[in-house]
Amino acid sequence: MFEKIALYTAAELALAKQVTALEELKNDPELKRELEFSADLEALLTKHSFSKAKLYGFLEAQYGAAKEADVKAPTKWGRGSRVKAGYDARKEKLWTNPHTGETVWSRRRDHKTLLAWTEEYGLEAVLSWKKPA
Repeated sequence: MFEKIALYTAAELALAKQVTALEELKNDPELKRELEFSADLEALLTKHSFSKAKLYGFLEAQYGAAKEADVKAPTKWGRGSRVKAGYDARKEKLWTNPHTGETVWSRRRDHKTLLAWTEEYGLEAVLSWKKPA
């Protein structure tokens, strides 16, 4: 019944918060410096008949090549630095349940059978069944 009043009140509060945030931004000295710099840059570009596109091209030509040389090429999974640093992939381990004689090959403990064993026998017992391959 009073949904509209609740919506109105919530919108009014949100507006008041935004007005407060805007007032804080207006008084921020860093914002004032950035706006002044932007205005000075626009004036300089106009004075020398330069467009922003030309400025971006100039900056890219000056600094873009050095930036690209510093950036490593992305790898398939984004883990190139670990592979290059000699990181070995997880080794597969053999888990043998002494109660049933069942064996499982797994790199991690999140294998379905290992989780079931952990639930049934406990983590310490299952960890004692691990044999490195």
